[in-house]
Amino acid sequence: MQQVKDKLSYIRGKAAAFIESDKFIYLVAAIVLSFSLLGWDLAGFYVLILLCSFILCSNLDIRATTPIIIMMCFVLSIQNSPLRDTSASYFLSTTSLVSLSVLAAVLLTSMVYGAIKRGLRVRLTLNFWGVFALVPAFVFGGIFYKGYSAASMLVGLVMSLYFFGAFVYFSLYIKRGDFDFIAKTILVLSLIGSVQLGVLYLTSDWLRQTLDKGAIMIGWGNSNSIAIMLVIGMPPALYYAAKSKHPVLFFVLTCVLAAATVFTYSRAALLFAVPICVGGTVYAVFKQRGRGRIGLLIAGGALVAAFIGFVGVKWNLFVRAMDFYIQTGIDDRGRYELLVEAFNKFLSAPLFGVGAYDSVGVAQTYIFFYHNMFFQFLAWSGIFGFVMYSGHLVTMFLTGIKHPAEKRTFLLLVILAATGHSMLDCVLYYPYLTFVYMLCLAYADRDLTADADK
Repeated sequence: MQQVKDKLSYIRGKAAAFIESDKFIYLVAAIVLSFSLLGWDLAGFYVLILLCSFILCSNLDIRATTPIIIMMCFVLSIQNSPLRDTSASYFLSTTSLVSLSVLAAVLLTSMVYGAIKRGLRVRLTLNFWGVFALVPAFVFGGIFYKGYSAASMLVGLVMSLYFFGAFVYFSLYIKRGDFDFIAKTILVLSLIGSVQLGVLYLTSDWLRQTLDKGAIMIGWGNSNSIAIMLVIGMPPALYYAAKSKHPVLFFVLTCVLAAATVFTYSRAALLFAVPICVGGTVYAVFKQRGRGRIGLLIAGGALVAAFIGFVGVKWNLFVRAMDFYIQTGIDDRGRYELLVEAFNKFLSAPLFGVGAYDSVGVAQTYIFFYHNMFFQFLAWSGIFGFVMYSGHLVTMFLTGIKHPAEKRTFLLLVILAATGHSMLDCVLYYPYLTFVYMLCLAYADRDLTADADK
């Protein structure tokens, strides 16, 4: 009997060590990708949330929940995507709605219990107040507008939950030494997105034939949201290209993400992908020494030669693939009209905006609408929201310039890409990007204040 107990104790110890290690990131990624490709979305949510809740309610390191929370949305499959009208019934069935409600309740309860059990406390830092400033902007938007709807406050509360709630949760346990765990999680997340995009191209005859940007839609996002989730993986990949013993591997992964970004046909994403890739590669070449530097130079040269050779041999195919960029150019594709509409909404209620849900005339949600965060807050919550959002950006800026540090800077590049893209699109409201954004901010905040905690 004692031998059995010892064996079980040994197995538990090994399992705990695995869950608390970086290898657990790859297990979570495998679960997410497998269930997504099989179309078992609901089963995937069950596995991930129950696993997350188990970690939270046990004595395991709460850090292990990070990849689960960050990757969870990517379990959504192409065939059951809630973005597709033909697949909406999958998540609108009674079984799905009840299951998801119960799972959400279990996860939130486990998070609260896990934090209390471990005695974790909220740290009232500058970034805490910077993120908290978004809460009243979300909740009280449109409060005095003539067409105000209670739905605006409900939407604001939900937005507050996954903006402010995510930052508080991550900041409870993130430590300065967690950089590698965070960076690898973000990189793997982006690689999952690239695989899902590749599967879409392989399985959609219509997309391959037309290269229609509107047809680029996977389980959790469309072309623009897919693109930014690919771009955010580039800073971690380039960090490892500069610092690891396998720089060529991470340079190749960066190139994979860059190529995938090109085929999302998201011009906004490329505005940030190109300088990140070029600047990061130059930085990596200068940081590496000896074989590492030579390897990067050879890999870069081989890539350029292969690209020139491909274009020379397959010129017609290349022109066809790039036709969207050639035809669209710098056309704003209706963004100017959206900004004008947002500004007119602001003028109709300048102090607190019209809210997230305008009940005057045709009901319209604005949270995913105006393709610019400043105009979004002006329309949604007026001058009040604009000031609150600006304050949030100021606290992030101060985090970046005060005592600059290499690791913090690379994760702040993730935030910069997300913030910049959100000035040309409406991506930051998607929870999967918000979670990454807040995870990086929580790390940057902890890194900046770590010395003060000693």
